[in-house]
Amino acid sequence: MRIFLILPAALVAGFSQTAAHAEDSLDAIVVTATRTPVTVADLGQSITVLDAQTIETRQTVAVSDLLATTPGIAVARNGGLGTQTGVFIRGAESDQTVVLIDGVKLNDPASPGGGFNFANLLAGNIRRIEIIRGAQSVLWGSQAIGGVVNILTAPPTEDLQANARLEYGYRDTWQATGNVSKTIGPVAASVGAGYLASDGISAFDETRGGREQDSYDNVGANAQVRVTLSQAISLDLRGWFSRGDTGIDGFPPPDFRFADTAERSRSREFVGYAGLNAALFDGRLKNRLAIGYTNIKRRNTDPTLDVTTTFDALGRNTRLEYQGTYAIAEGWELTAGAEREVQRLRTASPSTFDPAPRRSPDPAPDQRLRQPVRQAVCGLQRHARHQAGSAQQLRRRDQLCCQRRLLAQQGPQPPARELFGRLQGTDTVPARQRVRQPEPRARRLERLGSRRRPAALG
Repeated sequence: MRIFLILPAALVAGFSQTAAHAEDSLDAIVVTATRTPVTVADLGQSITVLDAQTIETRQTVAVSDLLATTPGIAVARNGGLGTQTGVFIRGAESDQTVVLIDGVKLNDPASPGGGFNFANLLAGNIRRIEIIRGAQSVLWGSQAIGGVVNILTAPPTEDLQANARLEYGYRDTWQATGNVSKTIGPVAASVGAGYLASDGISAFDETRGGREQDSYDNVGANAQVRVTLSQAISLDLRGWFSRGDTGIDGFPPPDFRFADTAERSRSREFVGYAGLNAALFDGRLKNRLAIGYTNIKRRNTDPTLDVTTTFDALGRNTRLEYQGTYAIAEGWELTAGAEREVQRLRTASPSTFDPAPRRSPDPAPDQRLRQPVRQAVCGLQRHARHQAGSAQQLRRRDQLCCQRRLLAQQGPQPPARELFGRLQGTDTVPARQRVRQPEPRARRLERLGSRRRPAALG
C-alpha cells in the first residue's frame, strides 16, 4: 500500500522544452506529473508530450519508435517488429521505467526486474503519450526511478467520429486500424481495433548468413466507456488487449551458435480498469476509487525440438487505488490518495534435460511481497511569480517537505541461512564459532616486534 499527500500552492515554473515541440506546447495539460490536470508551463519537471497531431505526422508503427525520437530516451530491440524491445530513460535500466496505458500499470511481474516489453505496443489507436524523465517514486511507486511513460488511447467524443486506415509496404507488410466514438445520452464510448502482419526480417544478421524471415502478426483492441450516473457521479471503464506472434532466433545444437531457428514467441496482454468518480461540495472535492488489472502471458515454442515449449510465463497485477482532490482556495489544491498493489507470477523453462519442470507457483497469501507496503509523503510549496510581459519570473520559493516510508513484508520471515545458505566447508561449525575472534595481545606484540626498523640516515 502506498499513501501520498501533496499540498502545492502553485507548482514550480519552468520547462525544458525541446526543439521538436512548438512553443504553444507549454499550454498542454498533463495528468501524469501530479495525478491531476495541470499545464506543462506550471511544472518544474522534464516532460515531453506527443499529441495526436505529432503521432499522425510521424507515421510510425511502434510506440517504441516514437519514444526513440524524444530526448533522454534510448531504445534497444533485438530484431524486427515484435522482438524484445526495451526503453531506457536517462541511462536507467528498462525495468526502472513505469509504463501506463490509460492510467493502468503495464509492467510485467513475470519479466526480469518487472519491466515491460514494448514489442507488441503499436501506435495505431494511440492519441497521446506523456513522458516524464526523472524519479517519480512518490506518485508511481519505487520502480519509477528512470521515469514514467503514460500512453493514452482514443477517448470518447460528443459527436460521432470514425476513422480507418489501411497500409501496405515492403516485405508483404500491411496494417489496418480503425476507431469509432460517440456519446448517446449518459453513455460515451470509444472502441478501436487494429491488425498488423509482416514477413519480417531475420533476427539473425542477414549479412552473416541469416536467410529465414521471422514473420510477425499482431491483433489489438481498445475501448473506453464513460457512464454519467448523475451530475456528480460517473463511472469509467477501460480496456486494452494485444496478441502478438513473432519468429525469433537462438542458439541451436550441436554448435550452439547464434543462427536461424524455427522458434516462435507468442504473447497475450490484457489491461482492465473500472473507476467510480464522485464530486462533492459543489465540485470542490473530487474523489476517485478504482481498480486496475493487468494480465500478461508469454510462451516460446520450437517445433523442431523434442520438447516444443521452451518458455512459459504468466504475470498478473491487481491494483486498488483511491485519490481525492480538494480545492482549498484559488491557487491552493490538496491531493491525497492511497493504493494497494498485489503481483503474482509463474515461470517455467522446459528443455530436453528437464521436459516438465516445476513451475514457480503463485505465492501463498501469507508469503506475497507487496512493495512498498506502506508509504507516506507530504509536501508544502509556496511560490510567488512576477509577471513581466509574456515572461514569468520566479521570485521566491519556500518549500517544506517531509517523508515517511515504512516497508514490511507480510508473513513469516525465513531464517538468514535459508536466504543466503551456509558457508562452504563450515556446515558443521556453529554460527557463533565462525565469527572472527580478536587477535591475542601476546601474538600481536610478537608480530609487531619482528618487524625491522629502518636504518637511521647518516
